[in-house]
Amino acid sequence: FPFDLGLALEEVDVQGLLRGIFESDFASSGRLSGELRLTGDLEHVRAIHGDGSLSLRDTTLWSIPVMRPLFSPPGFDHPALFERIRTQFGVRDGEVNMSSIQVYSPLLQLVGAGQLDLEGRLHHDLEVRYSLIDSLGPFRRILYWVQNNLLRIAVRGDMSRPRVEIQGVLAFLTASS
Repeated sequence: FPFDLGLALEEVDVQGLLRGIFESDFASSGRLSGELRLTGDLEHVRAIHGDGSLSLRDTTLWSIPVMRPLFSPPGFDHPALFERIRTQFGVRDGEVNMSSIQVYSPLLQLVGAGQLDLEGRLHHDLEVRYSLIDSLGPFRRILYWVQNNLLRIAVRGDMSRPRVEIQGVLAFLTASS
């Protein structure tokens, strides 16, 4: 079955969209906007290609399993830590390649890129950004270079069992005693 698909969503209530699929009052909140364009043939799934964008706001990303472990080790256990996420993506050769991932909270942002393959395997690398440092002009590059050597976040594993790894010199903070 060859197909061409174009889909656009604007400010869709996530709870209504996921009703009956994923029952959770706290994990199914927010407003979703996005675009998806796909072309392919269902007999050749790995040959499907396309692109799109996704934006989720006014949400509690803490309840998404891959987000929860990101800030448990440093002690940030507030359920509204992450409020919105944006990404652009491309679909090619059996992979969803996400560029310019941006996850926002009142304290900081996570920025990066990654891949999700059709088997559900995750390979995302994120850096931590701070609004205060972003306002420092040319000095921010030096500060972020130092910080990225101290702390980087990697998401590995798969969709059913995502694994968040703290990498860099400060990785010892997450090691169990």
